[in-house]
Amino acid sequence: MKIFMTLYQYELKKIVKRKLIWITLIICIGCIVIMAAGELSGNYYVDGEVVDTHYNMIQVDSAYSRALSGRVVGQELLEEVMEVYSKIPITEGRYSVTEEYQQYARPYSEIFNLVWDWKRSNPLYDGWNVDEQDLYDARESWQEEIWTSLFLSETEKKFWREKETQIDKPFTYFYHEGYSVILKDFEVVGILMLLLTAVCLAGVFPDEHVRRTDQMILSSAKGKYMVYWAKLLAGISVSFICAVVMGVVARQHCNIGALHGSDYSRADDQDSEPIQTRCTDLAESAHEFPILQRGVQSTACCGRRTLFHGVAGCSDSLYALRRRSGNWRT
Repeated sequence: MKIFMTLYQYELKKIVKRKLIWITLIICIGCIVIMAAGELSGNYYVDGEVVDTHYNMIQVDSAYSRALSGRVVGQELLEEVMEVYSKIPITEGRYSVTEEYQQYARPYSEIFNLVWDWKRSNPLYDGWNVDEQDLYDARESWQEEIWTSLFLSETEKKFWREKETQIDKPFTYFYHEGYSVILKDFEVVGILMLLLTAVCLAGVFPDEHVRRTDQMILSSAKGKYMVYWAKLLAGISVSFICAVVMGVVARQHCNIGALHGSDYSRADDQDSEPIQTRCTDLAESAHEFPILQRGVQSTACCGRRTLFHGVAGCSDSLYALRRRSGNWRT
């Protein structure tokens, strides 16, 4: 073990000393910062005129959503929503710029958009007769269509239907925008991590051939297996540290505790598009912490995919080195 740790530290030092990994990490962090600045900066235009700033719109909508937190999405709230939306005059342009929308309807826009998503049509224009059961039936139909579009098998659909029966209905709405934003940002972090690992760690094994040290390493007593695993573990360690750094930067994007807030971190969180992996079993153990559950799912899935591609790439590289080497111990 002492020899392995020495090899691991040496391989880790070789990776960290490469300038390319730091340059790529800075570029990735810059992409996350630019993404954050793009969402919070700029103005909202209607017919070429400035109506509001994006920053102020986020603040106003967040305040309205917080006011709805804790309310049951049932018949009473649905009737209340449709009543205020009925005050909006029928116009050819955007009704969101009317005074009636801003004064009466906008505070309920979060619930209205939820109904729109589940019904897959604007309830304001299709003459929807407010009915709680009809809304939840529409949601189930909507989910069935999503599962079909994801090519889920009947076994997988049965699994998610059983999970549906465990959910209490009607739902209770909680403000959750801060965590929705950060979960979306983690998708970007996952893509950037693939870029970073591909650019910075692809040469962990081929570099030995370029330096003409491959045959010496493979012919040494510890060069066949121990060095291989030391290199692999060092690459995984660097990838994990970079992922943590970018994750912290992404967390600052949503300004948890300031702009979007960290309200209701233990509120139930559902995804209409279930993750089709065995990570579900792992996530179920964290069912008391739904936000943690989503984090476990995302982290485990990204980690498994990164590990798979990393092992595959390293194995191919090592195989190539073995083919090119002359004599080495078995």
